[in-house]
Amino acid sequence: MWDRPFDTSMLGENSYVAVNCPEADLEREFAAILVAFGIKYPTGESPLKKNYWEKHRGNFCYYIRGDTVRYGSKNDADDYMKCTFYGEEQEDISDESFAAIIGR
Repeated sequence: MWDRPFDTSMLGENSYVAVNCPEADLEREFAAILVAFGIKYPTGESPLKKNYWEKHRGNFCYYIRGDTVRYGSKNDADDYMKCTFYGEEQEDISDESFAAIIGR
C-alpha cells in the first residue's frame, strides 16, 4: 500500500496524496520539494520552518491537498493516494568526473 514511490507528478492543483517520510533526513528533503512547488501549511508557514518528524518518526506523513499541506501519522491516510518518499534520485557520475571533483 505504501510501496509506491513518490514522484513530483503527483503534485498539482487537484493532488490528494499522503507521503510517508520514514527517516528524518528524508522529511527535510521532502519539505524542500514542497516549498519548491509553493505548497505551505494552512497558516501560510513553510514546511521547512519547523521539523515535526519526531512526533510520528517512521510513521510521519505529509498530507497534501492542492497547494496546502498538513502532517500527521500515516495511520490517518484513509482516502489519500499513499506513497513513500525514498529521496530524490542522484545523478550517477563517472569515475573521471569524481576524480576531477576531488582533485585527483
